[in-house]
Amino acid sequence: MKLIPYPKNMPLGEAFQVNDMKFAFLNPTEEGDFQMIHSWVKCREYFNELLMTNYHPEFKYQPTYGFTYDQKEYPLDLSATRIALKFLTTQQKQTFLDNVQWIHAIEAANGINKTITIDVNEQELIVVASKLWIQNCLLTNIYTLLLKLATLNAKLGYKHLKNIKINEYTPSEISYINTLTHKTFNNILENCTYIAECPSKYVDGSDTLRSPGDVHASTGLIYINNNISNKTSTQLSTLVDHIKTLFTNTPKLNLLEA
Repeated sequence: MKLIPYPKNMPLGEAFQVNDMKFAFLNPTEEGDFQMIHSWVKCREYFNELLMTNYHPEFKYQPTYGFTYDQKEYPLDLSATRIALKFLTTQQKQTFLDNVQWIHAIEAANGINKTITIDVNEQELIVVASKLWIQNCLLTNIYTLLLKLATLNAKLGYKHLKNIKINEYTPSEISYINTLTHKTFNNILENCTYIAECPSKYVDGSDTLRSPGDVHASTGLIYINNNISNKTSTQLSTLVDHIKTLFTNTPKLNLLEA
């Protein structure tokens, strides 16, 4: 099995992230290998436009911060979620492998197949998971966040997330969870199959076709959380109406220890 690199360079304009792991969506090949359909990226928001252009031909894709995706050349295989991961160090890769069982618990709670891992080299591997995680942009946002969280050294339990530092910096994904609150994130994690049932016309959660800039920047959990918390109008009213109770109810499970 080979991981086939994306053949083009992308001059990406990505912000600093202390957890500098990278992602690339993949397609399986007839030879049993995996083809990267874009270059390595650390910004997960790029995947919003990637999903939109694969699900909706009418979406007018535009390069964003240097990310250029050619859907005609590399249409995403939507039969499963396939992502290559590139880690900072071999130790970070091992930490992910030690913690992937935490993702398995979330998948079991949602009644979907567990993520499997395929080794590539010392600092790279492939995850293959349920197609649930690419059924809409929000679920892709959630799953890639889980992949990042699993790279953190939380052997004492995820209730210690707030104490984790990398080179004396708090990883952005920790701040992300703190903003949402542990209770809300737990409630979201146990209701991913419900999120997939959102009746919006587009996979970004909207009933109207939005611009690439809005899809990129105003689609994820933090955007939705801010609109619910501040009771402001949103471009994603169908999605917000579908999931807003997840931000207020008490979760039944403790998938992320508080």
